[in-house]
Amino acid sequence: MNASYKTAIQFQDLYIPVKMLKISHNNSIELNQLCKDSKERVCYIKFCPSCNKEITNSDIVKGYKYAEDKYVVLEQSDIDSITSNQDRTLSIEYFCKPKEISSLLIDKSYYLIPEMESEISYELLRKAMITNRVVAVTEIVLGTKQELVALFSDKHCIIATILFYENEINELPIIMKHKTDKQQLENLKQDILDNTKEFDWESHYDKYQLKLRKLIFDKIPK
Repeated sequence: MNASYKTAIQFQDLYIPVKMLKISHNNSIELNQLCKDSKERVCYIKFCPSCNKEITNSDIVKGYKYAEDKYVVLEQSDIDSITSNQDRTLSIEYFCKPKEISSLLIDKSYYLIPEMESEISYELLRKAMITNRVVAVTEIVLGTKQELVALFSDKHCIIATILFYENEINELPIIMKHKTDKQQLENLKQDILDNTKEFDWESHYDKYQLKLRKLIFDKIPK
């Protein structure tokens, strides 16, 4: 598995180089766009209307639109000039209790895998966090965005979970509260208890993808 990013965890005298690996991958079936008549795959070209020609990736720069048809160009060197090594490091700011981080804030997660020379320091931090039952809070720049990160420690590894910032969460629409029937509530609570069991992760899988895959393979000429 290739590393998504290379970084390091830093806390006081500890400096732990790690690789960030995506925890999940996409199993969805990819459907391509085809021409209705020829059944050939549709191709998209990059075209400059001012130059009236097709262009390649080497002809493309990135820019920010600040007015109608007005852009300020940003070269990679410009971005590098405001990004320090510290920005790319998981420098732990403080620790908190796991229950203080709402599931509402969670975006995506990465395995943090130690480089060979940092395995002992990594294990030291992992065990200390488990013993103290805490989560580490830090920030890191990935690409061109600073991310808020929570480091969770479990029996196998340290997991970096990207959290939404407060200003990235949409406001909850108003949901009216209504008076409920006491007996209906008690009945429903009992029904929930009767259907409560241990979470069985392995029994869940994407059944719809299996049906879609069967549909596709049934249509493939034999």
